[in-house]
Amino acid sequence: MTKKASPIVTKILKTDKAVQAVGRKVKSSACGKMLGEGAYAKVFAKKNSKTQVVRVTEDSEDGYFRWAKVVGLKSNNPHFPKISKVTIHKSRRGWGEFLGVIVLEKLLGYWDIPVTAREKAFKEVGAEDLSDLEFRYFEPKTKAAKALLNALTRANGCDIHDGNVMFRKTKTGYTLVVTDPCA
Repeated sequence: MTKKASPIVTKILKTDKAVQAVGRKVKSSACGKMLGEGAYAKVFAKKNSKTQVVRVTEDSEDGYFRWAKVVGLKSNNPHFPKISKVTIHKSRRGWGEFLGVIVLEKLLGYWDIPVTAREKAFKEVGAEDLSDLEFRYFEPKTKAAKALLNALTRANGCDIHDGNVMFRKTKTGYTLVVTDPCA
């Protein structure tokens, strides 16, 4: 079994001001309307795309990078987000300015789909609700669900809530996608 290459590209810039300049450029050229924000990051519509978003963080402690390493780029697992690019910009000092930019697929929020569809999506992975995912207390019903359980364990995911579990619309319904289980 070959080891998956890390999807994260790190760019070391000379100064904090250089990192700040990249941040301004990313926000003006790649980011459209802000769609939401969490404790560590803001999510923007990606300009000129209806299917992708841009996640921007200035916090080097953001656990999403740990999840991105576990999930990898463009995973075939339907329960992982489809991440197309991860770039970290930081200053040479190591403790200075930090900017993480992640381009990933646009998903539907936890509350954006009907309750019956949400319940069905949980049952398809063998879980009843969010707490089953958070405590990794579910019997995976498919190979993909088993890989999800293994990934949650490897990433030491413990930040499962209605903002970090989303859904992908498919031809047959909705698929549960864990987007950011690492605090």
